[in-house]
Amino acid sequence: MRVFYPAPPDRFIFWVTWLYWVFVVLALVTVLSAPLPRAVASAGAVSLAVVLIGMGLVCWGLQPRIYAVSPEAVVIQRRAFFPPVRLSVASITAARAVELPWLIARLWGVAGCYSNTGWFWSPEMGIFWMSSTNGHHLVLLEGTRRVVISPEDRQGFLTAVDEVRRGIVRAEDDLETEP
Repeated sequence: MRVFYPAPPDRFIFWVTWLYWVFVVLALVTVLSAPLPRAVASAGAVSLAVVLIGMGLVCWGLQPRIYAVSPEAVVIQRRAFFPPVRLSVASITAARAVELPWLIARLWGVAGCYSNTGWFWSPEMGIFWMSSTNGHHLVLLEGTRRVVISPEDRQGFLTAVDEVRRGIVRAEDDLETEP
């Protein structure tokens, strides 16, 4: 059994991403139209283009595409360039719906361009890793590490994780009770 849950972006993510690419175009036009010697302007534009387009591609590649629940693991599939994140079902001690607190700080990662992916901190939740495309369908997976994700069908995802976790617990209980 493997169940897939899409990771739909919300309006905030859409507009931040759109504004990022507008900024990239404006920055390149500004450098190319600056009253600098042509060679300097071209070199500056190429360097700026490589950095900004590269950052945009990294953000796009980190964006979660699908969350999959299987008997072995919860898997976060990303767009490209990066391997999927696998969270062993045996390591998940709790799964619940959450709302992000109003105070949150990004420690490392992407916040807004295509997704919120990386390490974050808040006084209420402590340090956690987030891979979400919206702020409305959030699920906290607790275990060896705290992970926040955003499956489209939050309740269906929580039910699937709970069923898989109960299956793992039942299998471990059966092993312990055998003579």
